[in-house]
Amino acid sequence: MRILEVLRTGQVDRQFTRTWAAYAVVATALWSWGASPAAAQFNWHSWYASTGTNAAGCGEIDNPCRTVSYAIDQTQAGGEVQCKDANYNPFVTITKSITITCDIQLSTNLIRTGAYNFNVNIGPNDAVIVRGLNFHGDEYSFGYSVPGIDFKGAGTLVLDNVKVTGFVTAGILFEPNGPAKLQVTNSLFARNGNITGGSGAGIRILPQASGAARVHLDNVTIVSNAFGVAVDGSTSANGINMTIANSILSGNANDGLVATTSAGHSPVGVMMANTRSTSNLYGVRSIGPNVTVRADGSKIVGNDYGLVSLNGGALLSSGDNTVQANGVNGSFTGSFSHQ
Repeated sequence: MRILEVLRTGQVDRQFTRTWAAYAVVATALWSWGASPAAAQFNWHSWYASTGTNAAGCGEIDNPCRTVSYAIDQTQAGGEVQCKDANYNPFVTITKSITITCDIQLSTNLIRTGAYNFNVNIGPNDAVIVRGLNFHGDEYSFGYSVPGIDFKGAGTLVLDNVKVTGFVTAGILFEPNGPAKLQVTNSLFARNGNITGGSGAGIRILPQASGAARVHLDNVTIVSNAFGVAVDGSTSANGINMTIANSILSGNANDGLVATTSAGHSPVGVMMANTRSTSNLYGVRSIGPNVTVRADGSKIVGNDYGLVSLNGGALLSSGDNTVQANGVNGSFTGSFSHQ
């Protein structure tokens, strides 16, 4: 009513003026106190660049952070971190949902400089998405036996258009301790693992204790590693379910694809669809009880040994595969039909 009277008469007394001014001061103080810290430290979208600075409040496009790890710290869970240019980044640890994008600069590099490189340890409801990054670890110059990407915990890891090369332990070591998903698309894994020592892999799936893994690889090139794709259920009692589609497994020192488990541990199921396993020591191996590898429209060609089944492992064919020109072709143990 007081405001209406002022608007009607145009008259303002001193008491009203003092009261209104007091409200304005309080409102301004509350706005400043509540908004500034959030704007400074909790971005939804943060940027990083080679010319940026790691300082509290960085992350705006005109005030980028220097490294991806610092930009992640400035970003809310569920937000996005994006590069402005090709940038050197040392080790990174991620413990929350985040998207990291560098599609505009494929030369962005994360070089191994410590006891780990890119460590993801998230909860079952979290998801980490990485696009366009190049992970490079030169095993001939450094003494660190670490994977390029090490996944622990649970939740979901999505990799698209990434390159992972030169890591002694593995390109990806996927070792969840809870239910977890890995999706890799349009990516390259090369020269990972100890090639002369016969250990490590381009992609290694190794759930721990109560861990379970659901894995999808699509349009992935896995070449010149110690092992190409190694699926191991021997350290968990829960299942591993994997699909490899439209991919190339070639020139790996040991297996293009190997799936194994031991009695009482994880059942392993792998579907290999429209995929080529060529010029490896072994094209495809299925090892151990409760391991089933299915092949559909795939080519196992030019390996020393094409198909190998050991210790009860099953190798099933849809009838639409090519197994030719291997030193020893081997054979499927059974078949399955399309529905």
